[in-house]
Amino acid sequence: LIIHTVWRGITHYFPLTFVQYEPSQTEVGMSWIPLALRGSLYLLAPVLMLSFYFDGTLFSYHPVLMVCACAGLIPLSTDLQIHKASLLPASIRGGSLLRWGHSLTTATAYVVGAIGVRSIYMNKEKFSKPHFTSVHSWLGLFSAGVTSVQVIFGLLYLCSYLLGSFTSVRKIRVHVRKWHRAVARLNLVAFSFTMLSGVLTKWAILNVMPLHLIVFFVAFGLVATSAIF
Repeated sequence: LIIHTVWRGITHYFPLTFVQYEPSQTEVGMSWIPLALRGSLYLLAPVLMLSFYFDGTLFSYHPVLMVCACAGLIPLSTDLQIHKASLLPASIRGGSLLRWGHSLTTATAYVVGAIGVRSIYMNKEKFSKPHFTSVHSWLGLFSAGVTSVQVIFGLLYLCSYLLGSFTSVRKIRVHVRKWHRAVARLNLVAFSFTMLSGVLTKWAILNVMPLHLIVFFVAFGLVATSAIF
């Protein structure tokens, strides 16, 4: 309750649009400050990973790419669609540009994430290590399953637009959209716990700087928060 109250108080004065479902007139007219804050939050964790923890080895591709996908591209995609990027002009927010931007950003995130998963799988194969022996790996598998369901609903939603504006199609679209959003929120929380378990692994404890851990905790928490509000 305390965290919720403090967070809502902060966003009242600095509206970060990924935690607010519908933009108000005040938000639409805000200056560049919240935009800069939001962009910094999207980029900070991926930039840290790329700058300090990528050494060209097969293993290093995994944490870098997963953070880029789940703590960078996914919240950006959420902001584009669910929260309508409230700092953008109303004409853009109401059109199909953000819808397709959301789709392309999400697709990019899933491709980047898939490469990250593939890299750790190949790394284990290279050193003949067993798969799915940690909490982190099982949470990752759960996230992958939820992601698959979300992709199915997302594709159905896009296909409904291609089929036109028939009344029956519109009715189906409403239900598909609700399920897509519901699964997306579950996915954001799953991503957050998966990444959190990742920074608690032996590799992270031995290699990640304490200050960077704090940044990652904040970034992952914001991803989960975007699903709650």
